[in-house]
Amino acid sequence: MRKRDELADPKSCLNKAKDDELIFVFLERDKALPNTLRAWVAERIKLGLNEPGDAQLTSALRDAVLIERARVERLVKAAVELAVVRHDLGNCDGELGETARKEVADDIWGALRGIGTCDGGIARELLAVLNDTGGLQS
Repeated sequence: MRKRDELADPKSCLNKAKDDELIFVFLERDKALPNTLRAWVAERIKLGLNEPGDAQLTSALRDAVLIERARVERLVKAAVELAVVRHDLGNCDGELGETARKEVADDIWGALRGIGTCDGGIARELLAVLNDTGGLQS
């Protein structure tokens, strides 16, 4: 849940917390958060506090996916920006040389490998799209 939504909802977990109750806040940018949410869901089910498919658990699992997607989008944007910078610095003739093209591809692979749930298929698909749109043409 977004901060603004959590604060605005009188029935939110944050607003239901007692004044002297300890709370713990995770930020979207915490790389451990998606897997932490999944572990929390599994533990709630194991303890019998929730049933699979409960709205609370569904929301947490949806958030884990949204967080991962947002991270991929940020990394892809950064990789594309890096490709543009390298392109602008590397060649004035409008094309990436083979060495620069390989470095950009390696940067994108490295960024995508940094996401725990990302597999090579996503990275290959991204590289294909960049090639098709001219982002990595040599």
